[in-house]
Amino acid sequence: MRNRRPLLTRAVSIIAFGAVVTGSGCSLFTMRPGGVMRSQDQFTYISTPYQPLTVTLLDTRDSQEFWSVDVPIGKKLTIRFYEDKGEGSDYAPDVMRWQIYDQDMASTRLRNQIPVPGSESRRIDVSLREGPEYPESIQATRSVPRESQAQTPYTPGAQATPAIVPASEPGDPLIDIGVATGAPEAADDDNENTNDD
Repeated sequence: MRNRRPLLTRAVSIIAFGAVVTGSGCSLFTMRPGGVMRSQDQFTYISTPYQPLTVTLLDTRDSQEFWSVDVPIGKKLTIRFYEDKGEGSDYAPDVMRWQIYDQDMASTRLRNQIPVPGSESRRIDVSLREGPEYPESIQATRSVPRESQAQTPYTPGAQATPAIVPASEPGDPLIDIGVATGAPEAADDDNENTNDD
């Protein structure tokens, strides 16, 4: 009889390795708001119609704006800081890489970069712009209502004004079915009274 212990140990090791790779892989390669839940110095911001965001990097040594971007609606901004990757400057020793991309994408390559102050001398401020805002694709297709489609604004306590219906002419289908006027219905009532006798 063969010893099944090494086979069982190998199977458990493979399953555990797969669980670790799968579980960490989701957070390892996705860029979502709140970051990747570890100290990677990476941040993601999504701009929505009711939450249009502006992200600003401040230099805390002199309270000056160092970098700022208005994140377009329906897009994500991901920024990541790399320590001591700057151009050898003491003023801006770190590098910030960033990218704006579609909010449906899980991740992307950060193609833009700028030297930035060190972690002890910088702060990220996120602010809301005046909203709501809509994506450019929706703004281009929105139409302004014609005067005939314009609605009267609601005023509390005001009485409703009845709609004015144009007068019908003889031969109009509305008269034939008795909707526009009460005259044809009255004629029908007279015929019913004579038939009852």
